[in-house]
Amino acid sequence: MDKTARNRRVARVSDDNGDTWSEEMTVYAEGKSGDIGYPSTVQLDDGSLYTVWYEVQEGWFAKLRAARWSID
Repeated sequence: MDKTARNRRVARVSDDNGDTWSEEMTVYAEGKSGDIGYPSTVQLDDGSLYTVWYEVQEGWFAKLRAARWSID
């Protein structure tokens, strides 16, 4: 695995119930530690997506991160 892959959040989309998937879409690419996890995404009223996850910064200090993005 590419070391930078652990420091980013990506998404893939399927329009056929998971039989095939789109190419990766980068949601967040600025992670520092590689300890990034538990993403949760909701679709907002305007159709955009909002994803929240945690990222450990130093030691056990963690931050919540978020990104608003769209598939288009």
